[in-house]
Amino acid sequence: MATALQNGNAKDGTNGDTNGPKLTRFSNVPASIEVPVQGDQDDEAVEIDLEDLGDDPTELCTLFENERAAKPYWMAVALAYAKQGKVDHAIEMLHRGSVAIQSSIAAQNGNTGQRDKVSMICCLCWMYLWKSREAPRVAPEGTRVSEAKTKDYYLQLATSSLNDAARLNPSFSPMYLARGVLLLLRASLQAPPKPLVAQGQRSSNCSRRP
Repeated sequence: MATALQNGNAKDGTNGDTNGPKLTRFSNVPASIEVPVQGDQDDEAVEIDLEDLGDDPTELCTLFENERAAKPYWMAVALAYAKQGKVDHAIEMLHRGSVAIQSSIAAQNGNTGQRDKVSMICCLCWMYLWKSREAPRVAPEGTRVSEAKTKDYYLQLATSSLNDAARLNPSFSPMYLARGVLLLLRASLQAPPKPLVAQGQRSSNCSRRP
């Protein structure tokens, strides 16, 4: 049965009954986070309200890059954007975050940084899969095929993300589920096969021709 999302929980779309099962998607996204920043005092931090994020994530990305924010901060903001349905902003946070994490791998613990980047890339793949489900199957009228953001366009981005994650850590288990969903969505774009005509029926039809 289809459900409507409201504040990260499932609500019955038919009669509004809220006593049914709840979805746990985004349930772990906090209302706010405190990001440590460099200052005169060691315990300085900037509080970010995740329930009232701006329409442009550029400023937050720049802040996180300058402060060399750890993966959990990037992920928290990205998932908060996704919770609000702003998947494009979530994608930007994850993309820039994975690049920032990569640049800090050499300066910090290489193994930890590698795992952080893989998990962010895998999350990025899920965002592309989400966009693919919402995108049109074919290019809208008046839009160039090369510029259209169709289902196949986002599936190609998801495939590229999975390949990047696999090169970094081929045994990263969340990747397997993402790849399975990717294959299902890819298969749904294939045209259904034409029905086979039985040999006996074909012969019967031929015999009826004048």
